Amino acid sequence: MARAFVVTAALALFVTPLFARPSFFTDTDLGTWGRDWLKFSDCIRHGASACVTAGLSKFPPAYLLNSYYVSVTDARDVDRQVALGVLNALFLALPIAFIALIKGVRASLSRSLVYVVAIVLTAVPPFYVYSGALEVQSGVLIGIFISCLVLMNDDVRHPRRTVLAVLLFLTALLLPLYKDTNVLVVCAGLAVAGIQAWLRKRNHSTDATPTRPRLRQTATLLLIALTAGLAISMTYNVIKYGSVLPVAYLNEASQTSPPPAKILEFFAATYFSPNGGVIVFWACALFATVWLLRGFDLVISRAGASLSVAVVLIYSVVLSGWWAPFGWDAWGDRLMLPVMLALVICLTATASRRSLEPREATPGYGVLRVIRNGALGAVFLLSLHFTFVSYYADKEAAINASLFSGPACQQMTQDIKVRKPVMGLTFWRTGSYYACVWERFIHVPRYIANEPSQ
Repeated sequence: MARAFVVTAALALFVTPLFARPSFFTDTDLGTWGRDWLKFSDCIRHGASACVTAGLSKFPPAYLLNSYYVSVTDARDVDRQVALGVLNALFLALPIAFIALIKGVRASLSRSLVYVVAIVLTAVPPFYVYSGALEVQSGVLIGIFISCLVLMNDDVRHPRRTVLAVLLFLTALLLPLYKDTNVLVVCAGLAVAGIQAWLRKRNHSTDATPTRPRLRQTATLLLIALTAGLAISMTYNVIKYGSVLPVAYLNEASQTSPPPAKILEFFAATYFSPNGGVIVFWACALFATVWLLRGFDLVISRAGASLSVAVVLIYSVVLSGWWAPFGWDAWGDRLMLPVMLALVICLTATASRRSLEPREATPGYGVLRVIRNGALGAVFLLSLHFTFVSYYADKEAAINASLFSGPACQQMTQDIKVRKPVMGLTFWRTGSYYACVWERFIHVPRYIANEPSQ
């Protein structure tokens, strides 16, 4: 009964404003990659060598595909903001179809409901669906990829095993097209899956025979898909730069990489920043996922959880070395959105039915348990506050306040006009910039009322 009330309240409280309040489009990088397809098709007509000077954006091939989609919808007089909103929403719906395909329609209903409630309890729907950011698309693919990898190691029979193999191949192929660092996701997935298979073989020697061919098949699929994805990315790099390497990213990283002390600061802020760090952004969703799965007598897969958390940690370490830790123009930590979304997808998709064995009795409320529950409750309320602000505040005012409201960031905006034209990319290593970054990290988002319509 309590769970039904919470589900109903969450959907009513946070779905309603998506339709009842003014929509807000977060442009993000759209202005940079939006015309890539037109530039690409024009330079190809004049010979591939012309693309080196065509002004294509630094973004990988998946952005080119999205640019093609935008150009097609533009030609049909469809607003590109609406077109991208529809595309991102369809991607968010893919895990529901995936769960139904793998678990069966009936068994998927509870898992899909958990997934929907978890996503609704984040800032993803109000800020990153109707958006030019593609992190949602990347996150869905990572989530399906990890889920397939985990389920491939389970005793899944045909034809669902064949479906998993196909989806594993497709997602491993597409991931490098969204971000070069997604190669680490595929490699980490293969490594962790191999370790888990080895541990299973060691602990259960009778399973050794079926485990080996399973791991061999998975490794072969991943290597072929990863090779194909990298080949596509490298070909696109050759067309853009005349080199197989992502020259623009490497050049940017070489001039903007933060010093070790700042890397540690960025890593800590990735998780603990009140301005949309991982804990504040995703705590509500993760609490709801665990609580609702338990209510539906579903058990979280240890393999799925451990692999997803490993990917989250690897991603956060890598991103801590990037000069714009939250993605610069972002509400919360946009760059961590793909792996955190993948974590939610994997937890719901790989959960299994609880055995009929009686649950262990819950220990009494000792002092440590009370302290732990109090801390978790405080984190939940902070996350709920962030989610509430994301849905109900004036979105443009709230995001501007989180980015530029303090004196350090206001000073930096002035310095950009004067110093950046001279310093170029090295400006992003100055004290002025780092002071603004710190100011953003410690900013606490607050509710800002919507301006009444004229």
